[in-house]
Amino acid sequence: KAFVTRAKELVADNLEPPQHRHQLAEGFEKTSDVVAKLTFIRNLTSWSSAMMQPSEIFLKVAPVLAGNHGPAAIPALTQRMKLWNQLGVVQKNADGTTTWRAPSIEFARGLTPKQRRAIRDMNAMYGVTNDTLANDVFAQAKKTGSKLDSKWVENSKDAANTLIMGGLMHHGERLSRELTFLTSYDLYESEFAKEGFSPKEAHDRAVYSAVQEVTEALGSNSASDKPMAMRGGTGKLLTMYKSFPLTTSRLLIGNFFRMLPLMNKEGKVAAATKFFGIMGTHLLAGGLTALPLF
Repeated sequence: KAFVTRAKELVADNLEPPQHRHQLAEGFEKTSDVVAKLTFIRNLTSWSSAMMQPSEIFLKVAPVLAGNHGPAAIPALTQRMKLWNQLGVVQKNADGTTTWRAPSIEFARGLTPKQRRAIRDMNAMYGVTNDTLANDVFAQAKKTGSKLDSKWVENSKDAANTLIMGGLMHHGERLSRELTFLTSYDLYESEFAKEGFSPKEAHDRAVYSAVQEVTEALGSNSASDKPMAMRGGTGKLLTMYKSFPLTTSRLLIGNFFRMLPLMNKEGKVAAATKFFGIMGTHLLAGGLTALPLF
């Protein structure tokens, strides 16, 4: 009931915001957006920031997949890591022409039509690879074109924001998400097929489950997925770049309590695998100083 009541308030406020508060909030929102962009450009536009993104696959994705699917997840993830060397940048169109585009595992060599369809469904229905920090800061996924600017000016703005300012970080994070999704999809699709589901149902269930697994391991930077305290101008400034520690803390704390005796009857092995796995990978990567509360 509380959730529905709050949702009604949000809808009413967006449809007919009070005029005096609307102008003040709009000004503060623009200010917070500028601050967020400047801090992103200052701190997260280097090569090193982008190159750190694949490390999340080792630090968090591997333990989560192993917890949910068992030991078979690690060879599957290792096999998918080879896709980093063959990312496709050319899309073949139906009329025989080709289109250059951002690297994506959708166009990597060796994928089956079913796997390519899964990636397209994931992007079309859930937008997992758009929920990156760079997209959240520059709001590219939500931006509407200006009627005053020419198409060339709009394209230049998009290029400056997503390619020059935030492109390295965005594509590093996006490709990590795509690779995680495809590994998870293959594991789930095989499991659902063994359970007797039809090919279509197994595919649909696998896409949905893989999306949930990507969000569990890597979180989501989509504004709609964030707590209310992290939204709006004030929330943006006070909780800037806190999505990463929030995701990691949720993983550790949630799985710690789920693996305790008497807390729940099922999923204890999976929870323990995730908790000790994440702690172990961070210990290997950063020593004791990388562990929580040290």
